[in-house]
Amino acid sequence: MKGADEDVHPYATFGYLIGELQKRANNGKELAYISLVEPRVSGLIDVKKEDQTGDNDFISKIWKGVLLRAGNYTYDAPDFKKVLEDVDDGRTLVGFSRYFISNPDLVYRLREGYELTPYNRDLFYVGNGWGYNSYNIYGKEVLTTEEEARNQTPVALKALSI
Repeated sequence: MKGADEDVHPYATFGYLIGELQKRANNGKELAYISLVEPRVSGLIDVKKEDQTGDNDFISKIWKGVLLRAGNYTYDAPDFKKVLEDVDDGRTLVGFSRYFISNPDLVYRLREGYELTPYNRDLFYVGNGWGYNSYNIYGKEVLTTEEEARNQTPVALKALSI
């Protein structure tokens, strides 16, 4: 990972910032949480795990409060060891975004270790429910056509009844 000015590494900059926030927390002025997103996307393209050049793990060594982390949790599917490690530390909340779209039952799949349905980025911002309402709950066929997706209750609402 390189910064715009190669003489100052981002770890130094953010390490200092997080250290100062921790000092404030130690003096009774703690933030509710720090939100981190792993560097797994470049523009609109996912970066392969082996091509990533850094992570945010160093922050948890400095900050002792609550962390909200997102990104990199699907690389070790279906075991999800990283997400389990993070939630077991008692201070980390995890976030999923794109995989919630294609897996309306995501929490269930993570808990059971089931395969995740890949998302289709081309359907993220279409003008109807196709791509949002058309993904299946694990082991159940929900919708089959675009017309059905436009006229049906979002699958995510149905997933709540699992």
